[in-house]
Amino acid sequence: MSVRSVALSLTCVSLWGLLGCMPQASTGLGMLQSAQGVRGLSQRWLEPCDEEVAAKIDPQAAVKGLRRLARQQRQGPDRPEMLVIESPNRDERLGGANDVSAIVLHHTASAADAQRIAMFFSRPASQVSSNYVVGKDGTLVRCVPDSHASWHAGRSTFLGRENVNQFSLGIEICNLGDDVDPYPDAQYASLGRLLAYLMTTHGITWQGVTRHRDIAIPAGRKIDTSNNFSLLALQRAVAAAGGPVAGTTREALFPAFLLH
Repeated sequence: MSVRSVALSLTCVSLWGLLGCMPQASTGLGMLQSAQGVRGLSQRWLEPCDEEVAAKIDPQAAVKGLRRLARQQRQGPDRPEMLVIESPNRDERLGGANDVSAIVLHHTASAADAQRIAMFFSRPASQVSSNYVVGKDGTLVRCVPDSHASWHAGRSTFLGRENVNQFSLGIEICNLGDDVDPYPDAQYASLGRLLAYLMTTHGITWQGVTRHRDIAIPAGRKIDTSNNFSLLALQRAVAAAGGPVAGTTREALFPAFLLH
């Protein structure tokens, strides 16, 4: 079997995947694991493709596209690009690494950028952390992996459970928290991509997204996120990134957020 035939076969699979035949994309990836699979792909896909068109497409790009299509079919939105600055301030999840059913939004109450906030979290003496930090310019930093509980919520209750750290992901949003400091479009867009990925990956609905102020005990202990943070803008950003779309009723637009 010629290299050109293999390349053409892969190109054809990618073209069919791009036309919407998603099952073929995942099947094609499985068949690529062996030489027999490659031969099978050639025999199966060479016939319906236009060889002249296929020959103009870079085979490596076709394979990358095929893998991307299969990943999207299985998982939804891609994981956004982010920096990693690890924090030691974490616990194992008592319910297991996959016990993640909520997302808690915070503001940093600081003028520091995302990297500086993450560096603060990286110090054991800080005794605080979050899973993610979102900068005003859209920079994302991961400080604690999803499999572990970060130290972000303190005494808290949500979804009928206490100790919210144990089953949630904490996200710090860089903002002064004075109800005046704006949340830029780039920040909303980046936060939207992050939530789209996390909500899809962990099966979290909008009912599981809340603010620190709504879960802290006693009530009134926390004020984040600030009053000028727009849930509606966030929900639009999440939908634009391929994440869950919120409903149109008042309850659906403001699911877990208490109205102050």
